[in-house]
Amino acid sequence: MKTDTKRLVVVAALIVLTIWPLVHIYGVFRYDINPWKFCGWGMYSAPQLLPYVRWYAPVSNDYVKQGIFPTEVVPHVAHFLNLRRGLRKLVKPDKIAKSIFETHPHLDEIVIRVFQRYLSRDNGMIEQDFVEYRYEK
Repeated sequence: MKTDTKRLVVVAALIVLTIWPLVHIYGVFRYDINPWKFCGWGMYSAPQLLPYVRWYAPVSNDYVKQGIFPTEVVPHVAHFLNLRRGLRKLVKPDKIAKSIFETHPHLDEIVIRVFQRYLSRDNGMIEQDFVEYRYEK
């Protein structure tokens, strides 16, 4: 390699190594991506806590029944959770909802809650939050 080419490669690498941490930090704060994923330098700033999913079917106006995932839906749940570990709120459980409606055709509406535990920046304790997705047939 010529000296100019080597210099260009080194300068490009330094630029990438300077800019990527800023992009990654922005993604963590703006889109809640996992700081452990995508070559982030903040991986030791937070424990890697796994999400979990629950789904509910409204039975009446006041009562909601929690459902157990049918066997046909479990692969969709596993795939969703695998993606959710890294991308968090950028991934939505649409395929899970579709497969639940296919296995339970009598349902007109379902609610899927995705729970995520996290290290609170305020008090240093592990807390839990959830995002709720409503689906209608």
